[in-house]
Amino acid sequence: CTRMKQLQLTLMLIVIFGMASATTRAAAADKAPVAPSLVYWHNWVDLEGTTHLAKCALTNWTYVDYLPPADPLWTDARAGVTKMVPMVLPEHWDGPWHQDPVPQLVYFLSGTGNWTTMDGTTVVLTVGDIYFGEDQLSRDHTGHYSSNIGKGPLVVLAVQFGDQKPTRNQPCWLK
Repeated sequence: CTRMKQLQLTLMLIVIFGMASATTRAAAADKAPVAPSLVYWHNWVDLEGTTHLAKCALTNWTYVDYLPPADPLWTDARAGVTKMVPMVLPEHWDGPWHQDPVPQLVYFLSGTGNWTTMDGTTVVLTVGDIYFGEDQLSRDHTGHYSSNIGKGPLVVLAVQFGDQKPTRNQPCWLK
């Protein structure tokens, strides 16, 4: 009988602590910190077909209990990702005027790259930077000029949105 009471007490404590833990996680989710803002460079096309670079921010975050029992975290589960393409651009790699194959977010993992748009704007991208290439509607398929300007390879990961139709005159639409 004592053994049965110990088992009941143990089960009751497990239930109580389990509910307390769930309540604590739910309370944490209710008291979410301020949502992050992640900067990216958007290569966008105006109505005349000229490409430009705009500094934008990803802000479409949801604070979720994603990996219980770990604390809640911020996620941005984008729909429409069709392919992830890791790329290594060798030292001195040069990419004369060209378009991105599809709208794509490019995450810079190592190295340093130089990206120039048709309006003459140039940005240097390095570890931690994000570029959103959406220049498929550029005049004469010009798009952008890119190159590896660092010592060693430039390593990037392209997250492609093959089903996303490119836009015109909508800088920073990707939130």
